[in-house]
Amino acid sequence: MARSQFGPRQVRSLMRVVHLALSVATGFLLYAHGAVSDSMARNGIAFVIFPLLFITGGVMWQQAALRRLLRKRRTGKLALEGEGVGVR
Repeated sequence: MARSQFGPRQVRSLMRVVHLALSVATGFLLYAHGAVSDSMARNGIAFVIFPLLFITGGVMWQQAALRRLLRKRRTGKLALEGEGVGVR
């Protein structure tokens, strides 16, 4: 089975960059009154930026628990395949 090229440190760094970029975009949309219409800024924040900020923040906060969960699922699946369960 191929291993991921990204380790925990690289994933966390990528999440930080994405999170900071989204924060900068939020600040731009909130304070750039003449550059973007109010309805576009409100919709962009409400339906794109805030959900992505929520997801990236949650992933960074619970990264260790998510890795353990994914590892358990992956090893459980491999154990079942190795026993011949479901193979015809």
